[in-house]
This record gives sequence, structure tokens and C-alpha cells, in this order.
Amino acid sequence: MNKKFSLIMITIWSVIALALIGVIVTFIVMGGFHFSGWNFNFGGSTGKYTQFVDKSYDSSNINQIKLKVSSANVNFSKTQGTEIKVDIAGNDVSSSSSDKDLYTVTQNGSDLEITQNYDWWRFAFFNFGGSNQRINITLPESYKKDLNLSLTSGDIKFDGDYTFANASIYKTSGDIISGAIKADNFTFQTTSGDANIAALDAKYDISSTSGDTKIGSLSGSGRIHSISGSMLLDVARLDGSLDISATSGDMTIGLDKAVNAEISGNATSGDINANFAMNYSGRGRNHASATIGTSPYNNISVSVISGDVTFNQN
Repeated sequence: MNKKFSLIMITIWSVIALALIGVIVTFIVMGGFHFSGWNFNFGGSTGKYTQFVDKSYDSSNINQIKLKVSSANVNFSKTQGTEIKVDIAGNDVSSSSSDKDLYTVTQNGSDLEITQNYDWWRFAFFNFGGSNQRINITLPESYKKDLNLSLTSGDIKFDGDYTFANASIYKTSGDIISGAIKADNFTFQTTSGDANIAALDAKYDISSTSGDTKIGSLSGSGRIHSISGSMLLDVARLDGSLDISATSGDMTIGLDKAVNAEISGNATSGDINANFAMNYSGRGRNHASATIGTSPYNNISVSVISGDVTFNQN
């Protein structure tokens, strides 16, 4: 009985092994395969590049752009015209009719809604090469209303400078690169990925789990928090308090000479340094305070558990 059972198990596992070898060979030779709404891809391409969406909308009728997608790279550009253009394409699609409905772009009242119509786990488990979908959104120079982005996996790029009433960006994995962003309120939350913003002028709330944060010119007031990753910030203007905190990572904070602030810095494990006079409490250099500029002052509070903090007055 045991020998018979062993022979059966050997036969079953041999069939499974042969099947897996066949699948692997298919991936290597074809670069992946696709059928009826499913995409299996190890970074290769099926050689097909399909236009999913090519639509335009009158921006005067749009008060908010809402994007909710699982896996795609999102690019913003600007135009002198008056229409918002949405152009979506990918390179892994068959001729199946269901594949042409992967995205829905609709105007719902004054909201322009962009949605991806397939489950995120299809890409998480079967698209190991990363996103090969791209969403291009062209905004008129005159569009200064709301923007709401929700993205699971993919990069976001703003080509140029933008002004919004309210802007919120929520993403799980991927980088963001942008020119200057001006908004009444700006919210940015990311789990994994770097942020590189040329300039930000807003009341802001920024949080990152893992990734570096770089803001070339920071104006307004708000909160910036990071669990793991370095920060490079240049504070140009304060309209209120600024609260910066991190669990692990070094911070370099530039301060324009026009900034008037009372500064407090605390590092559990690390040093606080500046190119101007600071008052240190205790034996080390991990608790410090300073006042720069003239009254009235805004507060800058900086705290880190593990990492160094450097202030540079420009």
C-alpha cells in the first residue's frame, strides 16, 4: 500500500513539475501571455499596444477630477486650450471585447471620474514586471479646481507647475515627481516610494511610510511625517506652524532668511546641528532650540527617533 501510494504521489508531482516547466518556458519565449481579462507577465510584452480611452471634456463643467486605479503610471501635462483630455493605453491587451472596457471615464455631474475596472490582485500576483498601463491627463492652464488621486501601484508625474483648490494624493507604491504645486489644501499619503516636489505652497499634510521626501521650496503650514526615509526640505515661507517628525532617517531643513520662527528640535538617537546659534539642553546635541528672524514668530517643531537633523539658514 505504501509503495503504491508513493508511486501515485511521484507521478502526480512529476506531472505538476512538467506543467510548471512548460509555463516557465512559455513565459520566457513569449514574454507573458494574456486571455480574457487576465494578464500574466514577467516583465515582457505581448507586443500589442492598445488605446483604451481617448476623450476630452469641457473644463468649465468640471469642478473635481477623481482618479481611482490599481496599477498604472499617471502623467499630467498642461495645455493652453480649454478641454481636459484623458488618454489611456497599455501594451498587454488581446482583441477580446472585455479588454476594451478595462477603464471607465465618465462625467458625473461636475466630477470627472477615472476608474480601473479590474481587481488589483491580478497585477499583484501576475504582473511581476510592474505596470505597463499609462494614463495621460492634460489639464488647461485655467483649471484650478479639485484633484483627488488614489493609486495602488505606479508613478505619478506632474510635468510643469499646477494650481488647485484642493489636492489629495493617496498611493501605496510608486514615486511622485512634480514641478511647483499651489493649493489651498494639499494631502499626500504614501506607503512606499519617493516624493520629489520642486515647490509646494499650501496648507499641507504629508505622510510617508518608506521613501525619501524632497521639497525644493516649501511655503504655507502643516505637518510632514515619515517612518523610514530621509527628508530634504527648503522652507521659503511660514503662514503658521510646521511640524516635522520621523522614526528613522536624516533630515536637512533649509530656512530662508525671511522665515521668522521659534525652533525646537529633539532627536532620541542622533544630533541636531545648525549653521546658526542654537541652545542645547542636556549633555549632548540631541535637544535644541533657537529663534530666527523677528517677531511675530511661527513654530517649527522637529522630532526624530533615529537620525540627525541639520538646519541651514540660507
